[in-house]
Amino acid sequence: MVRAIVVAFGCVLAAGAGWAKGRSAPGTPPPFDVAELNERWTSAFDNQEEATLAAMYVRDAALLPAEGALKNGSAEIEEFFRVQTKEFGSAVLSNKSVKVLNTTTRLTRGALKFDSRDKVETAEQGSTRKRCYAKRSFSGSYIMVWEYLDREWKLAADSWSASQTQPNEVPCARTEQP
Repeated sequence: MVRAIVVAFGCVLAAGAGWAKGRSAPGTPPPFDVAELNERWTSAFDNQEEATLAAMYVRDAALLPAEGALKNGSAEIEEFFRVQTKEFGSAVLSNKSVKVLNTTTRLTRGALKFDSRDKVETAEQGSTRKRCYAKRSFSGSYIMVWEYLDREWKLAADSWSASQTQPNEVPCARTEQP
């Protein structure tokens, strides 16, 4: 009997030592590593991996972009990113804070920045001049709610605001009217 108690106590100590080294105890989520999660998100965005981005969200997640309608669920979120990743890249998420809401939910706040992928040209209506835009920058703030679900951290809610969109206008050569 004493031997069984010693073995059981040793198992408890070993589990506690593993948890103290950054491993999660049974039934609890692993440590929340916002830098690693932000890196996964920005990498998927920059590489135009919309399915990977959508998989980082829970099935019924809500995404509220700065300029646009609320996106609900994985399918709408994936379609939103299919459009956005064609236009923007060089994503940067700079986390400012993490708030523990409960054992399986975290709220993160920070700054974000994106640059357009290519130069955009638009013709002025009724004019012979064109306007060319160099890479555009978009910056703002974000709030993300992460949940630990199915053995990984996933986004339940994601919202961002725009503090600045900068088009960097440059002149183009004149064009001939038909």
